[in-house]
Amino acid sequence: MRKLLLTERARRVSPGFWIALLFLLCGLMFLRKAGIHFDASFELASFYRCCTPAFRPVLFGHRLPVMILPYLGAFKAWLYYPLLQSLDVTPVVLRLPVLLVGTVSVWLFFTILDRTVGRRAAIAGALLLARMRAL
Repeated sequence: MRKLLLTERARRVSPGFWIALLFLLCGLMFLRKAGIHFDASFELASFYRCCTPAFRPVLFGHRLPVMILPYLGAFKAWLYYPLLQSLDVTPVVLRLPVLLVGTVSVWLFFTILDRTVGRRAAIAGALLLARMRAL
């Protein structure tokens, strides 16, 4: 009887949750596989003394990075700044937040498609989004 209730509960969970969970688990397998490439961490160097951003105005006596390069802003650096103050820079620290944001985006995309065009299109769309290499 208890096993039947667990399978019923699993069936009631949205397919978007399972697709997002699959995306997260597949991503977790590859977090430690490769090292840190310069294009994935270039923005993060703006808070260290070894790198000087293109535009760094002085505000209240502190130099704040705004533009890393003339065409690259410091938004990612500002998001990672609190995390890098307390943790060492490792591939897991750099990739896990992006993987979590990607997981939430797959789930939200499923939810939006499910409400607007239907369940089959939502499953197909979420699977296609989870399979994208750019995400």
